[in-house]
Amino acid sequence: MNRTSIVIVNRVTLQIILIGGYILFGYFWIEILAKSLAENYFIDAFPIEETIIEELSIKDIKNQDINKILYSYKVGNETFTDELRVNIKAFETKVGLEKTNIIACYNKYFPQYNYIKNWKLTEYYRLMFISYSFFLGLNIVGDCIINRDHFIRNLIKILIRNIRTSR
Repeated sequence: MNRTSIVIVNRVTLQIILIGGYILFGYFWIEILAKSLAENYFIDAFPIEETIIEELSIKDIKNQDINKILYSYKVGNETFTDELRVNIKAFETKVGLEKTNIIACYNKYFPQYNYIKNWKLTEYYRLMFISYSFFLGLNIVGDCIINRDHFIRNLIKILIRNIRTSR
């Protein structure tokens, strides 16, 4: 395989990596944006209704301080189920474990989007949105600004140098 064909193969590989980055980070960015808007984490875009949860179960996750809380709530004739991974001691302190005291807050128009009252994860969603925006932006910058042929040639030189020194 000559040097030109290596550059072409690596150019295709780099393009596949960039497209994969767009798909991965773009999907997560859209998902976190939709969830954040529907649950009013950034702005109060939708009315939020409250209801007492119907079912509550707590499952241990082996070798961790984290528990999985499964809960369901009813809106009209429809029952919605969701789950949280929480530190059970912090959850008990902040919310409680009595199912009659736990209130599910849900979006009036999209009731599948919900959160537990006093357990709204605003900072988590802001951090995730910023993280996915950063990596998506990095992907866009990498796609638009980087001279791919120059980048690939330098990468090949570094790889060849490392292979020679490791022998």
